Amino acid sequence: MGFVLLLARQRTGTGALNTALEKHPNIKYLNEIFNQDNARLETSFFRFYERQVRMYGRKILPNLKSGIFDRYLKAMGARYNAGTLIIDAKYNSLHHLDANWRGPIQCPALLEEWMNRDIPIIHLTRRNRLKTFVSGVLADINKVWHARNITDIHTRSARIDIGSLMHFLDVTEKEDELVSLWTRHYHKMLEVDYKALFTPSGEIDDGLMHNILDLVGEAYVPGLQPMIVKQAPVALAESIENFDEVTQALHDTRHAWMLTD
Repeated sequence: MGFVLLLARQRTGTGALNTALEKHPNIKYLNEIFNQDNARLETSFFRFYERQVRMYGRKILPNLKSGIFDRYLKAMGARYNAGTLIIDAKYNSLHHLDANWRGPIQCPALLEEWMNRDIPIIHLTRRNRLKTFVSGVLADINKVWHARNITDIHTRSARIDIGSLMHFLDVTEKEDELVSLWTRHYHKMLEVDYKALFTPSGEIDDGLMHNILDLVGEAYVPGLQPMIVKQAPVALAESIENFDEVTQALHDTRHAWMLTD
């Protein structure tokens, strides 16, 4: 039994990748274990944590969370008969194992512990954070975060709030710099940008799938392709209703290249 961390920001291709990897007979994907909306699922860390705290009240203390997470991993390993369990953790949920004292830009305990144990990390990025933002807006409008059929998508374009967009671009730029700082020397990490993840037809690149399976130590299996579809049109001019306004806002900024990428 081995573990792999899938590290990413929301709307960067994790849904597509996990539905592809789950087709592998020896891989089990644990869906965003620190997402409170998944607390009803047996794979939720919070559901497991709640049971532990009921039995031993002091386990709620921050310094004891790491030990509970170890027990969680063992419980998931015993529950699922798979050679590899993939743990999905988004940037904004990395703090849930932090102890009582943690610096504001110190590497999160979960990520630090993972690297100390030499556990493989698949790191999905999306350099074009404008497209990340638009994808998130459309997902919120459609109330569909992982669409398995294009008929599930009723809205394919949206008006973008300029203030919210500029704040998102600035904040996520700093987040990317921090994650890069934390992981820059780690030797068991495969970093893949969204743009390189997919072929023009929307499938996962076959050579890349070979690399991913090599990293996690599993044999290649043909036909590992996503079961979900993209919500936003490829061209930003089609998915942004006020495209001219967005273009003007990004003009002469360090984010302008995202409009034509």
